[in-house]
Amino acid sequence: MFDAIESRLGTDFQQQGQAGVSRIWELPFSGRINVYTDDQFDPDQLGILSKLFKDNGASPSFFSTDYVLGGWNNIRSACR
Repeated sequence: MFDAIESRLGTDFQQQGQAGVSRIWELPFSGRINVYTDDQFDPDQLGILSKLFKDNGASPSFFSTDYVLGGWNNIRSACR
């Protein structure tokens, strides 16, 4: 998949002190996925979704808009 999009959406980066340039998809995938949703899932739905992600090598964390808005409000109040 990455080979197909490389020429259109490629992102290269170079860390300080690094001699060469790396492509973002050369980095290993940690498996961590954050899912932000407007929907409220019940425990059964969360269990099914978590199992689907885990069966495919991912470790999901689900967040609702309440979480996102709370984080944004914390940022805004810290800037005042």
